[in-house]
Amino acid sequence: MSGMHNPPHPGPTLRDEPFCKLLQKRCCTINFAAGQYEDSKGESVIPNNPVKRLSQTRAWYRIERRQTVIKAHALALWYAAVMNIKNQPHAKNAETIRDYLLLVLFTGLRK
Repeated sequence: MSGMHNPPHPGPTLRDEPFCKLLQKRCCTINFAAGQYEDSKGESVIPNNPVKRLSQTRAWYRIERRQTVIKAHALALWYAAVMNIKNQPHAKNAETIRDYLLLVLFTGLRK
């Protein structure tokens, strides 16, 4: 069957979760570059973000929202672990993250 060949793979689609996550990261990168780099006239070298069209058409892969909560019997252990978070040489903003977790816990600023 030397004359036969396989049809080309259709490639990733907008319903493919890993592909959409990659595009979302590229969208952020393109937005950053568009705001950061200008030509000699002071205009962005990237006038339009091609990935933005996915947001306009609501074509992004939908990721289900997590429904997990900290159970009442585990809350004391979680709180103790959070209170033990300290800045480290490799994690200089650890205490800020700790404070954020406490803010979310005490104020209910959860989505």
